[in-house]
Amino acid sequence: MQFLDGVFGPRIRLLILQFLLTATVGVGCVSLNKPTQVEECATAGNCSDDPKPQPGPDAKPDTAAGPDVSNPDKPTAKDDVESSNPEVSPDLPEESPNDKDAISPDSRDVSPDQADAVSADADSAPPLPEVGPDLVRQDTLPDLGPDLVPDLGRDTTPDTNSLLTGLVIYYKCESATGTTLPDSSGKNNNGTLVSASGTTGYSFTSSGKVGKALTLVKAGSGYVSMPPAAFANLTDITIASWVRLTTAQNWQRMFDIGVNAHLTNNTSTGTHYMNLVPQNGSTNLAFAISKDGYGAEQALTSTALAADVWKHVAVVLSAGQGTLYVDGAAVSTNSALSLRPSDLGTIDYAYLGKSQFGADAMFDGALDEFRVYSRALSAAEIQALFQFAGP
Repeated sequence: MQFLDGVFGPRIRLLILQFLLTATVGVGCVSLNKPTQVEECATAGNCSDDPKPQPGPDAKPDTAAGPDVSNPDKPTAKDDVESSNPEVSPDLPEESPNDKDAISPDSRDVSPDQADAVSADADSAPPLPEVGPDLVRQDTLPDLGPDLVPDLGRDTTPDTNSLLTGLVIYYKCESATGTTLPDSSGKNNNGTLVSASGTTGYSFTSSGKVGKALTLVKAGSGYVSMPPAAFANLTDITIASWVRLTTAQNWQRMFDIGVNAHLTNNTSTGTHYMNLVPQNGSTNLAFAISKDGYGAEQALTSTALAADVWKHVAVVLSAGQGTLYVDGAAVSTNSALSLRPSDLGTIDYAYLGKSQFGADAMFDGALDEFRVYSRALSAAEIQALFQFAGP
């Protein structure tokens, strides 16, 4: 080294070291007769005789959707995955018809011809029209207007609707204007309140069956005079009322209608009337109609009314018969009862609470919801009257 230091300077020594280093690397890569390739080999670190390989598709840096260069043997794209999947192992058993049935028990077997036909129909079927916002559904119910909703008005209370038909007198017995008992039938058949003695024979009490009631007092000889014309020429007729007796007594009248003979007592012949007595001489509730005295009466009878009890009483004269109702139930029917108000002649009086015969007792009790119809009510309508509790 001292010899080298003396013969060569520091610069010469550096060049010699570089030459030795290059020659050593070049011997391990290629033969020394290719100095240019040796230098490139050494620089690139490729120590094989093969030329530098060209970068393949995996050498391109990854993008967000590109292949994974870090593991080029693992496919990432869809095509790479499908090409790299091995075929289904032949050892797997084929699906049997029973297996299909187990998977879809409700499905039906379709032959190849049927499948082709279905496929052909599906391919040839025209596309469904596009439903736009203006397309109206064809199965929408047409607008039926307010009539689509059932009428829940007055028809839901038939006992206040149908029972207004045919009314000729309707005294609600709530109050009076002076001596006028107002008629609510619409026929203007108002009644007149009368006191035959010097004291008032009527009043309106709050303990009626429907609201208030008209009380007629025997001591005051109170009664109601109704328009006789309301009964003239009637054939079928219904008379109904609530009644409560203060005193049970023979021959007092709930109502009396006919031709006034101005007699003290009824006679066996010659008198014309129809009346209802809560209790007759035989202790019966009785309706009677006659055009020739008591010897020619046609009657309906039942058990006499007790005192201090509200009872609903109705008489119905229809074609060929008469029926007496108490509390909505028929208690007497007479198919031989053929007389009608039109058979009595010229009716000139109609009383509530008074008899045309002076010897009979005045009514002592209360009346409420007194009605007269120019028709025969049905049994169901009489029951509805009995159940009526007000508007």
